[in-house]
Amino acid sequence: MADPVTTRTALTGAQTGVWYAQQVLHGSADYNVGQYVDLPGDIDPVLFEAALRRAVRETETLRARIVAEDGPHGAEDAGTPVQEIHPDPSWDLAVLDLRSADDPRGAALEWMHEQMSTPIWGTGRLLFTFALLRVADHHWMWFQRYHHILVDAYAINMVNRRVAQIYTHGNGQSTPAPRSRTLAEVVAEEQAYAASERKDQDRQYWTRTLEGRPEPAVLGT
Repeated sequence: MADPVTTRTALTGAQTGVWYAQQVLHGSADYNVGQYVDLPGDIDPVLFEAALRRAVRETETLRARIVAEDGPHGAEDAGTPVQEIHPDPSWDLAVLDLRSADDPRGAALEWMHEQMSTPIWGTGRLLFTFALLRVADHHWMWFQRYHHILVDAYAINMVNRRVAQIYTHGNGQSTPAPRSRTLAEVVAEEQAYAASERKDQDRQYWTRTLEGRPEPAVLGT
């Protein structure tokens, strides 16, 4: 049986900025982003995990690992970051039952805060964590932790909506098709803009518009 195909593509400009910043903050959790979704009611954890796994398989950015690619001269100029897209990577969903704790919700929040303060960054690693925490007989909390190089607040909201959509449809054939684009398409569009006359026109416009303006204020040093 052939191995699943793994593809590579360049980072976007925004991702590159986060990558360089993470090199400066080596070993830091500063670029961890995440949230929890409150789920009052009866949740089927098996069906939820199936919906979540389908959403991950559909979303290239969640399956991306950041790796250093050799340059044209081999190891002597290696280090250019690229994203490697795995078709179906292995990952675990933590399911924690905290109903026996003195303060189940407080215990859940403490656990999540600890996760958010733990560095997730590492080249070649998956850069997300999911967990279901049960705090009452009819109350769950869905925890999500990502590295910011993968997602922003808008992307996290899209993941939430897609998981809810799949779960609501029972993960069946009636589930609407995903609307996400491939990372290669996003990178190609950005590169095309960077090489276009429109970029030069935009630069000229903003240079004229901002000419003579005072330096921006900073909050601190």
